[in-house]
Amino acid sequence: MPAARAALAGWTFSGELRHYQADVLDRVSVRTEDPLHIVAPPGSGKTLLGLLLAVERGARTLVLAPTLTVRRQWADAATALSPDPAQGPDPAQVSEDPDVLADLTALTYQVLSVLDTANPLAGLARARWCEELEVEGRSAESAAAWVADLARTNPDAYRSGIARRSRRLRRRLAREDADFLVAALHPRARDLLDRLVAHGIDTIVLDECHHLLDHWALVVAALVARLRDAGRRPLVIGLTATLPSPDDADEYDNYTSLLGDVDYEVPVPAVVREGNLAPFRDLVRFVEPTEQELAFLGSHAQGLDVLLRSTFSRDAGLAHLVDALQPADVDGEADARLAAAFGADFAGAEAAAAMLCTVAPQHPLVDLLPHAARRPPTSEEALRLLGRHAVERILPDPARSEQWERIRRALADFGYSLTDRGVRRSRDPIDTLLASSLAKDHAVCDILRIERGEIGDDRLRALVVADFERHGNRHGGLVSAAGALRTFDVVAADVAVRGLFPVLVTGSRTHIATRDEDVLLPALESALGVPVAAAPSRAASCRACTRRVSAWRGWCAPSPRCFPTARSGSSSARGGCSARGGTAPR
Repeated sequence: MPAARAALAGWTFSGELRHYQADVLDRVSVRTEDPLHIVAPPGSGKTLLGLLLAVERGARTLVLAPTLTVRRQWADAATALSPDPAQGPDPAQVSEDPDVLADLTALTYQVLSVLDTANPLAGLARARWCEELEVEGRSAESAAAWVADLARTNPDAYRSGIARRSRRLRRRLAREDADFLVAALHPRARDLLDRLVAHGIDTIVLDECHHLLDHWALVVAALVARLRDAGRRPLVIGLTATLPSPDDADEYDNYTSLLGDVDYEVPVPAVVREGNLAPFRDLVRFVEPTEQELAFLGSHAQGLDVLLRSTFSRDAGLAHLVDALQPADVDGEADARLAAAFGADFAGAEAAAAMLCTVAPQHPLVDLLPHAARRPPTSEEALRLLGRHAVERILPDPARSEQWERIRRALADFGYSLTDRGVRRSRDPIDTLLASSLAKDHAVCDILRIERGEIGDDRLRALVVADFERHGNRHGGLVSAAGALRTFDVVAADVAVRGLFPVLVTGSRTHIATRDEDVLLPALESALGVPVAAAPSRAASCRACTRRVSAWRGWCAPSPRCFPTARSGSSSARGGCSARGGTAPR
C-alpha cells in the first residue's frame, strides 16, 4: 500500500523548534518496530513533537486522545502542517470523524473502545455474586434466592452489581484472550478496527498515554495485533507528562507491555529555560489534624461500637436479630426454632444471640439462650451482622437507599466498606482522616496570607487545585467531606482572603462568595459576553443572604438551578452562591 506509507510526505513545518524538541527528533528514530515512549512536562509542545515524528515516519497516522478538546487540538495542529493549510482542513488529509478516515485521523480512546450494550457476561457475573455470598455464610439456595429477589425489588442495585462484576470478569478474560475483548466491543467499534486496518494505518500516536492502564490499553494492543496480523509493523508513539503508578501491577503491566521503557524524557529545567514553563519551587507545608479530628481518632473504636449497637437496638435492626434466631420457615415453639437457627447457621445465630443479649437483654428470647451465648459480640461478629442486615433488609428496598448510603459512609470513616456482599475492611481510619483533614484547607488560607503579605494584591495570582469536587464521608464521624467545594468554603470565609475575590470552577459549576456577587457577576458577564445567572446554594442559611437571578438565555437551563456549597461550620462560610452562564471557564 505505497500511498498509505507516503501519506504525510508533503507535510512540512516552517516554524522554529525549541531546543529540546529538536533534540528529541535528532535522538529518536522512527524507523523501528519498537514503541517510542516520550515523557515531557505540560507546555513543552508534545502535540507538535508527536506530529513531527509522524511526519518523519510519513505513513498514515491514527492519533488517539482522551477528550474531545484534546482531539480538536491535534486536528488543528495537523491541519497547519498539511499541504495548503490556508485552504482549511481537507477531509482526505485530516479527519476527526471515525466514519471518514484520512491521512491523519484523530479520535478519542472512547470511540475505539465502546463496549456492546448487551452483556455476554451477565450469567457468569450472577454466578460470581452467588459465590461471594456463600463465602459470607449463606447456603447456595439462599444466595441464589437473594440475588433473584434483589433483581425484582431493586433492579437498579441488581444491574449495578452485575455490571461491576462483569467489568472485573471482562478485564481478566481480556488479558488472557484478546479475541474475547474484540468480541465484547460494540459492533461499530469492531467495524472501526477493521476499517483502520484496511486503511493502512502504520503510525499510532497515543496522547496522554498514562490513561492506558486497563481497558483502553487492551483495545489499543488488540488494534496493534490486528495490524501486525495484516503484515504491517506499526510504530506506536506514547506521549505523556506523568508516568502511571506501578501500584496496580496488572494495569502497569498493560501500560509497559504496550509502550515499554521511556525512550526520552524532556527535563523540566529545559522547558523553563525556554520560557514555556514558569519557574517554580516545590515546597511542602506540613499540618496537624484539627482538634475535632484528633478527638475522632482517639474515640473511633467507641464510635463504631455506638453505631453498631444503635443499629440493632430498635426497629428493623432488632427485628433482623429476632428473625435470625426465629426462622419463619420453621414450625414449632420458640425453642425449637432457635435450635433450627443454630443448626442451619451456627456462626450467624451465635452472633445474633450475642448482639440481642447486648442491646435488648430483657427480650424474651434471651431467657432461651444458653449461658455461653449471653455475651457481647466480637467486632467481627457485629460487622458481619451489620453487613447481613444491610444487604438483606436495606439494599432490596429502593426507598431505603438513603439509609444504605448513610451506613456506607459512616462505616467508611472507621475503615470499612459496605458493598452488596457485606462489610469489608478497607482503608485505615487514620489514613482516611489524614487524607481529608480540614487542616489542609486552613493551610491554603495560611499560604495565601503569607503570599499576599510578601508580594501584594497586584501581583498575587493563586490557583488551588483539588482532586475531586467533593469526596469522603458526609454522614460519618469526620468533620466534613473534603474536596474543592469544602476548600472554597474555607477560603471564602477566611478574613485573610477578603478582597481577593475567590472563584471556584469545576467541570459542572462555578461558585463565588455572596459578598463578591456585585463585583464578580458583572465581570463574568463582560468576560463571557452573555448574561450570567446567580442562585443561592441549597443551604437554608444562604437564602437570606443571596438573591436568585433567573435571566437565563441561550444554552443556559430553562430555569435556574441551585448548587450546594459545602459548609465548614463558620457562619461567614455559609454565604456561598453559585453562578453559571455563557461558556464558563473549566
